[in-house]
Amino acid sequence: MSLRDVYLWLLNEFEDFYVVDAHEHLPPEKYRVSRDVDVFTLFSHYTLTDLITAGLPEDTFKSFGDFNRVLDPSLPIEERWRIFKPYYEVCKHTSYFRAARIALREFYGVDDLTDENYLEVSKRMKDANKPGLYRRVLKEKCRIKAVLTQIGRIPEEDRDLLIPILPMWLLTELSNTRSLEARGLKPNVDVSSLEDYLSHVKSRMEMWKRDGVVGLKFLARQTVDVSKEDADKMFKMLLKNELADPKPLNDFLVNETVKVASELDMVISVHTGMLAGNWEDFSTTNPIHMIPMLRRHRNAKFDLYHAGITWVRELGIIGKTFPNVWLNLC
Repeated sequence: MSLRDVYLWLLNEFEDFYVVDAHEHLPPEKYRVSRDVDVFTLFSHYTLTDLITAGLPEDTFKSFGDFNRVLDPSLPIEERWRIFKPYYEVCKHTSYFRAARIALREFYGVDDLTDENYLEVSKRMKDANKPGLYRRVLKEKCRIKAVLTQIGRIPEEDRDLLIPILPMWLLTELSNTRSLEARGLKPNVDVSSLEDYLSHVKSRMEMWKRDGVVGLKFLARQTVDVSKEDADKMFKMLLKNELADPKPLNDFLVNETVKVASELDMVISVHTGMLAGNWEDFSTTNPIHMIPMLRRHRNAKFDLYHAGITWVRELGIIGKTFPNVWLNLC
């Protein structure tokens, strides 16, 4: 068997697999089918990074407040295509664009976007954007049994498909009393000590577990091991709004949250490697930074995302060395 024969055989076998989609940011379907979609909806996510890197002026994305000219459906689609086309031609073979072009082929019947077909593709997208879209695309076409969705909240619908992972910062990122107020605590709930707050963390995680949350997620980062005695002092300073550097306290809370997750059999999902967007310092999410935490929490389950790109080899050795680590290619 040649390598190409093996490649084609594997592709054929994969077509019969059922899939657990390990990382998405999908809201319930009702939000998608209520949108005014067009061909540019396919390019409203990570592809923006490549467009800017290819030279699309960044103010193009700031001219309409939270919208941008390419994605703003109130502007004529012909004008948006004129802006988009030259950068699309430069970017269309990148990995981000490949996903969008697979969707073009598999769902809308074209291999590429051209002056002749972009309007027809928009019409087909509008026609398909109706209830049942998730079933047709995710379940029937992609054979996805479940999606681990990460939208910052528990989805209120489509729970047979969308399984939530919540951001750990909802519990661990504190800097002053406003942080407590934003979490519905002071003055509504008395949190007068670090012990009070840790009790809140545990009860909140137990509630999330009952509601079907399977894990918490944070970015790989360097953390320090902080004693409970020192964390207690820092929490008292926080209550007085006198905490100058919140990171050591937050590191303590991360470690405590991982302990509770271990007790509740919840997974710790960790973003490693490259970050979304432009101008980001992805060196801060090197999976190597996770080693002290992996050693500290041997009973936890860590799911390390994105193959650690660009540190693929380092992540591979981490997976080989640490029994509490699973490697995720998402």
